[in-house]
Amino acid sequence: MAAPPQADATLTAANNIQPFFVLHKATAASVPSSRARRRIDASLPSSPNPKSAKRPHDVDAQDEEGPELYEHLRLEAFHRTWSKIQSTIDEVLRGINLKLFDQVLQWAQESFSAVRAVAKPCRTEVQQPYPLLTDVICRRIPAAFVLTKNAEFVDDVTTFRDLAEHLQCNGCHLTKLSATELSVKHGVGGCFRSLLRQLVSDVPDVADVSALASWYCEAENYDQPIIVIIDGLEQCSGDVLGELVMMLSEWVIKVPIFFIMGIATTLDAPKKLLSSEALQQLEPCRLTLGSPSDRRNALVEAILVKPCAGFCISHEVAMFLRNYFFRHDGTTTSFISALKLACSKHFSMEPLSFLCMGVLEEDWEEFWRNKLEALPQVIRKYAFGLPSCTRSNSSNFGNDVVTGLSKLLKLQNDWSSVLLCLYEAGRHDKVQLLDIFCEAVNPDLQTQNTSNVDLFVSKMNSENLSGMESGSGKVFMTQVMNAVR
Repeated sequence: MAAPPQADATLTAANNIQPFFVLHKATAASVPSSRARRRIDASLPSSPNPKSAKRPHDVDAQDEEGPELYEHLRLEAFHRTWSKIQSTIDEVLRGINLKLFDQVLQWAQESFSAVRAVAKPCRTEVQQPYPLLTDVICRRIPAAFVLTKNAEFVDDVTTFRDLAEHLQCNGCHLTKLSATELSVKHGVGGCFRSLLRQLVSDVPDVADVSALASWYCEAENYDQPIIVIIDGLEQCSGDVLGELVMMLSEWVIKVPIFFIMGIATTLDAPKKLLSSEALQQLEPCRLTLGSPSDRRNALVEAILVKPCAGFCISHEVAMFLRNYFFRHDGTTTSFISALKLACSKHFSMEPLSFLCMGVLEEDWEEFWRNKLEALPQVIRKYAFGLPSCTRSNSSNFGNDVVTGLSKLLKLQNDWSSVLLCLYEAGRHDKVQLLDIFCEAVNPDLQTQNTSNVDLFVSKMNSENLSGMESGSGKVFMTQVMNAVR
C-alpha cells in the first residue's frame, strides 16, 4: 500500500523527489572498481539457481552497500512501474477517443464525397490561379466542432494529437494551427504561410492559395481532403480566423480543405467568436468527446481497481487523488499528476517497494524469492514485521513473504471483480467508480457483521462524506446495495 502523501514526511534522501515528480539520486562517490563490480552484479536479476548465484564477499560488505544499492533498485522500480501505468493510461484514453476518431473520419469522407459531387475539376483546372465559379452554397467549408468539455486545454493536447495521427493513417492530409498562429500579431498571411509550410516543402515568397492548389494537383496529393485542426478555438483571434475562412471558401471545390475545431466550453462558442459572414461559409457538424468523469472512471478501473503494475493505494491516497481531481476543475491531467506524485512518494519512502517490479516479471515468484534472499540484515529485520511473517511459525522467511504476496494478488483480483459488480449495479444512479473505491479501501468502514450496518451508515453520513461533490450525504456502497435489493 502506498502511504498518503504528507508534507512533513521525512524522505530517505533530500533529493528523492524533484519538480515534475521525477525521482533523483545524487551522484555517488567514486568507489574501487572491485566494489563497483559487486554492486552491478547485485543489481542484476538473481541467478535461477540461488546456490550457484554470485553473492557478496561477506555480510558486512553487503550491509555497507545496501542503502545505496536498494535506493537504486527502488528508483528502477519506480521508472518501470510508472512506465507501465503510463502506457495503460495512454491505451485507455486512446480506446475512449477511438469512437470519436471514427466519427470524425466518417464525417471527413462524407464531406469529401459531397464536395466532389458538386464538381470534380481536372488537374489542369485546379492549377489555374483563380477559384471556380460555383453557387454560394457550394462554397461552404465543412467544419467539425468537437466539444471536449475540458476546463483546461492541457487535457486536449493528447486527444487532438492522436486524432491527427488517426486521420493521417487513413489518407487525409493534416495541418494544425495553434491559437498563437491565429493571432492578430501574425495575421491571416502568417497563419496561411504556417499552414502551407506543413504541406509544401518549398514555400514561395508570395504564399497564396494558388500555391496550395499547385501542390494539391500533384498525383500523390490529389483525391484526398486537407484537414486543418484548430485545437483551441476560444483562444484564437476571431478576425484572423474569419479572414482565413472567407479566403479558403472560394477554393473549396478546387482544394477540398476542411476544419476541425476543438471547443472547451459550449457549442455556441463559434457564434461568439466569428462574424456572421464567416459563419455562413461553414457547414457545421457537432461532435462530443467523452466527459471527464467517463475518462476518470475508465482510468480508475484500469489503474486502481485492477492494478496494471501491482501498485495499490490506501484510502488516504485515494481521497488525495479524488480531492486533487475536483480542486483542479476535474481535469484528467491533474488526476494523473496526483497519481504520479503518490507513486513517487511510495517508492522513495518504502524500503521494500522495489519488490513491486516482480509483478512485471514473467516468473514473479522466482524474482521475489531471489531478491528476498539477498536482503541485507537491516531491511530483512524490517520485512519481519510484514503480516505474512508475523503470522507464520516457519523459519523460511523468503517463502513466507512470497506466499503472502501471491495470496495478496489473488485477493486483489477477487476484490476487483466484486467492486466492478457494485459499480455496474450503481451506474444507473450515476454513482462514480472513484467514490465506491474510496469507500471500499477505507479501513474504518469495514464491518464484521450485518448488525453494524446502521452504525456504519450513521458514521459515514455524519463524518466521512460531508462536503463530497457527488452524492453528498449518501453512502455510495449502501446506495448501490439498496438499488440491487
